[in-house]
Amino acid sequence: MSVIRDDAIENALQQGIERTLRYRGAPPDNWVEPAAGTDHDVLIVGGGQNALALVWTLRHLGIRRVTAIEAKPAGQAGIWRDTARMRTLRTQKTLTGPDMGFTPLSFATWYDAHQGEGAFDAVGQIDRIDWGNYLSWFEQAAHIGVRHEIRVAGLSPEGAFFRVHLESPGRTWTEVARKVVFANGIGGLGQPVLPAFLTQALPPAHYGHTADRLDFEALRGRSVGIIGSAASAFDAAAVALEQGAADVHMFCRKDIPPTLQINKSRNYIAAQDRFFTLPDALRWTLFDRAQKAGTAPPADSVRRLLGHANFRLHTGRDLSGLSLEGGRIRLPFDGPALDFIVAGTGYAQDANTCTALSGVSHRLAQWGDRHRPGQDEANAILSRYPYLGAAFEFLPKDPAEPLPWAGNLHAFTPAAGLSFGRYIGDVPSMRFAVNHLSQAVFDSFFREDLAVHERRMRVVPEDLEFDPSLYAPLLSPPAP
Repeated sequence: MSVIRDDAIENALQQGIERTLRYRGAPPDNWVEPAAGTDHDVLIVGGGQNALALVWTLRHLGIRRVTAIEAKPAGQAGIWRDTARMRTLRTQKTLTGPDMGFTPLSFATWYDAHQGEGAFDAVGQIDRIDWGNYLSWFEQAAHIGVRHEIRVAGLSPEGAFFRVHLESPGRTWTEVARKVVFANGIGGLGQPVLPAFLTQALPPAHYGHTADRLDFEALRGRSVGIIGSAASAFDAAAVALEQGAADVHMFCRKDIPPTLQINKSRNYIAAQDRFFTLPDALRWTLFDRAQKAGTAPPADSVRRLLGHANFRLHTGRDLSGLSLEGGRIRLPFDGPALDFIVAGTGYAQDANTCTALSGVSHRLAQWGDRHRPGQDEANAILSRYPYLGAAFEFLPKDPAEPLPWAGNLHAFTPAAGLSFGRYIGDVPSMRFAVNHLSQAVFDSFFREDLAVHERRMRVVPEDLEFDPSLYAPLLSPPAP
């Protein structure tokens, strides 16, 4: 059952939040000394779940000059209302969300308030649209203040800081930030992968990527092909069928689609939280193995297709050599003619594809710059991942080149996956990743401004706690 907004409920929720904050104490005052000429201590690019969590956490660490900017309009941030096509979240409903353990702002609290006490207990997995609505509520209830419909056009380093070039409809301007965090999802520091055999053979009207806002209604009564066999491919196939496609054909290069989640061997807290400390060679080996093995789709995504007689899964099929004949797509083997193909072929994580970083990315390290695997582990996809430090920060391509600004530029997206061993940006990563980055930023500000803090700590307070006469009744008589 979808949650419907009710002003009385919203007011009661807000009162609960404010009451709990009074009990536990207000967030600390800002302790970061404002640097001359800066507008932000931390500027977060993105307004989705991780950006919300970062703003909330940093402010509760006393870093108050932090703001988030989001390209989409208010209420539309993230993937939940457009490119995400699963029915429910794929994670445990009890995992920590952007509330970071602050119960009055949790999904469970919000859901029970709208659906009745105990309603959350009956939920198996969280409805995707409900999650999107919850995030919109969280943004407002936590007073995050995301600035919407603003894009980053570029960054210009100025010493250790950044002049950030911003644009919105009808306006361009710049703001200066000490630190910039990219927390804008899978496409933030990457781009969708479209096979050359697809783009070279077909006009754009005949294909799309699962990352696109696809018009499945326009495919009603049409034959649709799906390339790939991961979660996004299965979800796109299901939506096409549910929207009335005549038939859907999925093509997988492997003889048997993956049914194993090879990364489960690292699914325990120590491995997850300390992966970034492992030797480069081991991190590469583990990721290369997983990437080449492929990722099994969730069982629910597969089951969603079982009742559709007009769905077919074709294994061991390579679509190289397809063509367009008479307005229809002809396959390079004996198979159905198609009207449209959806590529569920993933993303390439490469900061060089990010427009906002076009002026600086060539000076930043990729994994291919720092690690040379053996021939059996050669992997062009992994080689383009950014090579990050322990605080999700970028590092110089040339270790000998001083880049005072690189350490103030952070990749908090799936592009951090190879460095940190997990998909940064989803709900399971929040507990570790948000706190990890927030504490690193906290430590960095303290170290950078150590001289300021030393002066502050050396100051002798002028105001007495109380008049010394208060001691008088307690003093023993002076010695004779």
